[in-house]
Amino acid sequence: MAQIEKQMILIVDDTPENIDVLDGILRANYRIKAALDGESALKIALGKQPPDLILLDVMMPGMNGYDVCRSLKENTASQSIPVIFVTAKKQVEDETLGFELGAVDYITKPVEPAVVKARVRTHIELKRHRDHMETLAQTRAQQLIHAERLSTMGLLSAGLAHEINNPLTYIHSYAEYVRDDLEALQAEFNGILNPSESTKESVDSRFLDCKESIAEIIRGSQRIMSLVENMKHLSRADDQSRGRVDIVQCIENAMKLCQFDLKLIQVTLDRDDVLPDIMGNRQQIEQVLINLIKNAVDAMENDPSAALILTAKMDEKSVRITVADNGPGIPEDKLSSIWEAFYTTKTDEKGTGLGLSISKGIIEDHGGSIRGSNITPHGASFTIELPPADALDFVQEI
Repeated sequence: MAQIEKQMILIVDDTPENIDVLDGILRANYRIKAALDGESALKIALGKQPPDLILLDVMMPGMNGYDVCRSLKENTASQSIPVIFVTAKKQVEDETLGFELGAVDYITKPVEPAVVKARVRTHIELKRHRDHMETLAQTRAQQLIHAERLSTMGLLSAGLAHEINNPLTYIHSYAEYVRDDLEALQAEFNGILNPSESTKESVDSRFLDCKESIAEIIRGSQRIMSLVENMKHLSRADDQSRGRVDIVQCIENAMKLCQFDLKLIQVTLDRDDVLPDIMGNRQQIEQVLINLIKNAVDAMENDPSAALILTAKMDEKSVRITVADNGPGIPEDKLSSIWEAFYTTKTDEKGTGLGLSISKGIIEDHGGSIRGSNITPHGASFTIELPPADALDFVQEI
């Protein structure tokens, strides 16, 4: 097991004997550095390995302790290092000046070992917690910025969907017009010109090629229009309405929106022929399914045998939807942590750690449950259970 490195204490005093006393009190628990003047102390504090705490004498020739403390607190690189004055000065105004300059405590000379140990331990611990909270705050800020960026992208996708939809509608409509005109032209050609059999076969073949190409254009535009419609629906952030939701439609829409991610993955959909509606918000349910599908895809990244299985079944009391993959699975000690906000094993570019936390909230808000587990021999499975709409209606009537 790796040994935890001790915190570093910088002792600043122009009298070597005073440094030796403090060193003897603290060396067993801390790493010690020493400086005999203020200028040397500042160089150490601003060096590559700054101390975790400074014990600073006030009365020193040249640059005194107050000047050193003032310089430390004016520099962003050293202002977070706690400073404890060690001095024979006991006047209230002296202590007041020290606190105004940014010192965290005073120890009076001659020092008491128990007092020194207690004061140092307290302020080292406070600094450790403060550093942890600052790191945590910076991490959270970056995650929120990334989440906001994703939200902005969602809003942009709504506008992009609108811009795509307009010209796409024209493409689809005119392709249908051309198809109908070709059929009419083919009939007129055969009826008016009365071509030879060989000519008729050649012309019919060309007409057929044209119609098949147009049919592909129509099918492709219909697919894009369906995708755009789903994007528009998913990006309606203000849509909080609830009603009967076709869970089969939700699954199909989620798979369409993830079709680019799923193109290299073997996908199996196993569902009952008929599934009851649920009561809720279609947009939110689709968001949960998309989150689970994308998480599964990310878990199987670069796996040539990647496989995804979606099941949707009705049991005695609920509609059960399962998203399972054959990826590496989830570490057993992390199974409970995956639902925490901002917890993620992904890089910043791929995840914010919000997906599963939000998904859990959505499902529970719909009166359901969601759980994750590992699959033998490898893989992960997420199961959603939601009450049928009719069951909720029955409960409300009672």
